[in-house]
Amino acid sequence: MRQLILGLLVWFSAGASIAQAAQNVDGFPALGFAGTGFKVVDVSSGPSDVGRVLRIQPDGKLLMAGTCQSLEEFSQPKFCATRLDRDGNYDSSFGFDGTVRFDRFEPQGIPKYTNLSDMVRLKDGRILFMGGDYIVDGEILLAILTADGRTLDPGVVGGTGFIRFKYGATNNSSFGNVVLEQADGKILVAGMMDRSGSTGSYYDMTVQRFLPDLSVDKNFGNQGYQIIPSSFSGGPDNFTTAANSVAVQTNGSIVLAGNERTSVSTSQVAIVRLLQNGQLDSEFGPGSDGRVYLTSSNFDVANTVRFDQQGRIVVAGYTAGDTNPSSRSGLINRLLANGSQDFSFNASAGVGHPQTFTVPVGSSNAPCNIVDLALPADGTVLAVGSVLDYYFTAVRLTPSGAFDSTFGVGGKSYGSFESSASRTVVRSGAIAIGSGLMIAGASTGSDTKFGIAKLMLDKVFANGFEN
Repeated sequence: MRQLILGLLVWFSAGASIAQAAQNVDGFPALGFAGTGFKVVDVSSGPSDVGRVLRIQPDGKLLMAGTCQSLEEFSQPKFCATRLDRDGNYDSSFGFDGTVRFDRFEPQGIPKYTNLSDMVRLKDGRILFMGGDYIVDGEILLAILTADGRTLDPGVVGGTGFIRFKYGATNNSSFGNVVLEQADGKILVAGMMDRSGSTGSYYDMTVQRFLPDLSVDKNFGNQGYQIIPSSFSGGPDNFTTAANSVAVQTNGSIVLAGNERTSVSTSQVAIVRLLQNGQLDSEFGPGSDGRVYLTSSNFDVANTVRFDQQGRIVVAGYTAGDTNPSSRSGLINRLLANGSQDFSFNASAGVGHPQTFTVPVGSSNAPCNIVDLALPADGTVLAVGSVLDYYFTAVRLTPSGAFDSTFGVGGKSYGSFESSASRTVVRSGAIAIGSGLMIAGASTGSDTKFGIAKLMLDKVFANGFEN
């Protein structure tokens, strides 16, 4: 089994077993979880159960959601979820024997083609799923499941438990990439909207806010939603700005992070800050227009954004020379609260520079893509992602942005969810109550399944991994 083989060999020493070495070092498998530190979950009878999001409940149970395609249920992709206890066993009190699948978003019970983008466990225990209803082109779907996973919540949206919508009630194709519950219970959905009115043209970053009952918050932005035009607004086809992540500061300001396609083959990181009311924050960005654009190479993307204890903004994703995934390097950057570069971050690169990196796999380095972040109170940076979609990876940086030599091997670890997998794709991370860094995604082979890994981690007081 390819369980951090490189790291285990490096950390192995005479007189110590591999198990002992793994148990004593941050970034190595937590053997108390599922017996090996790894778990795969077959949520349906179909060949494609793709894990997307992992959340840890206050009681330590693991809630994971994604998209499944079961053979006996009309074969259309649908929302699905599973809940495990701390040790990786199915929680029989959730759904039906620990799993749930649902896709009937019509009164007639007609199944729809639904694909999960994100999920959040609401503060009252209910579960909010967000994705796309692709029978109706470019329509976003929000569905709230009861806390036990047994049924859609009959107490919202007129008893249906779900809504389908396009940003601002327009006819423009809309896509949701991320959903977040604010401290006041309001719900943010961010992604992008087709600004030309036809699929295949240019898109702008868009966010819409809902009240807890899933009615539109008309006091936000422009009657409930806000469009952030790209700096090339009105340009030719393929000019796209998208929000891939959202975070809310303690003062209520909303930060969106994603990317802006500046041509067919180039992209830059895009970061936007909105006031509580959804208007662009004129105190953020060099142009005082609420926007910051960052470029490290020809093609840069931010997948996630978080705030550290000092209010600084940390973004992560990938940088590449072109659109080919094999040219990607992991990207982590830290900005000051006003959106300017934090020159104390990775200062050894010169006057401050993003941390870009590949991951050593075997005898060579491999491209990687960072998808999730956590920022412990000690100032370190934890990040998880995929190594060319063949392994999961986890890295830890010191507060100065250098690799932390006390984590994994030289600050980096990698592995697979199971030995038979041909590919391992990571979508989400979380920090377990007690100890442990959880990494979740999909284990792809002849039968694609949810995959979860738990790595040792002493530093567990963190913010991040929350959306």
